Amino acid sequence: MPTGSIGYVLDSCKVILDSTGIDETINCSSQLTDEQTLELQRLLSKYKECFSNGLYDLGFTNATEMVIELEDSEPIVYRPYRMSYTERQLVRDMIKEMADSGIIRESSSPYASPIVLVQKKTGEKRLCVDYRALNRKTKKTHYPLPRIEDQLDLLAGNTLFTSLDLASGYY
Repeated sequence: MPTGSIGYVLDSCKVILDSTGIDETINCSSQLTDEQTLELQRLLSKYKECFSNGLYDLGFTNATEMVIELEDSEPIVYRPYRMSYTERQLVRDMIKEMADSGIIRESSSPYASPIVLVQKKTGEKRLCVDYRALNRKTKKTHYPLPRIEDQLDLLAGNTLFTSLDLASGYY
């Protein structure tokens, strides 16, 4: 895969995106006809602004604001967990990269939760926040999720389905 490109797998179809848009070649399985492959390429090129070319070019929306109701107004403040020098440097670099990309910003909140570095299966480190204490004080909402069987029944008769794999689920 070319440097600076990201690959997407679309139902046995590998698509390579680069900074100019969709690469001329879309490697698909024999399940797609040449005409379908060209149509897929046309659609992906048309909507290329909907795809991210990296982890930190995501942008943001302020279309909605999340309100978290707590059981009391006492702020939760936890000290940072102990980390090695190497881990602290990695955290600094990750935070700087996210701040430079506009994903995070400085806060003056009276709340403080510790961060944790979690190792992924690939060996990479992922930055997480330990919100367990905050979660314990959060008022529970009772919005039941739909039954999976009912949702699968709604798919009956359809031929196109989308699967979404999030690289970073909360930013």
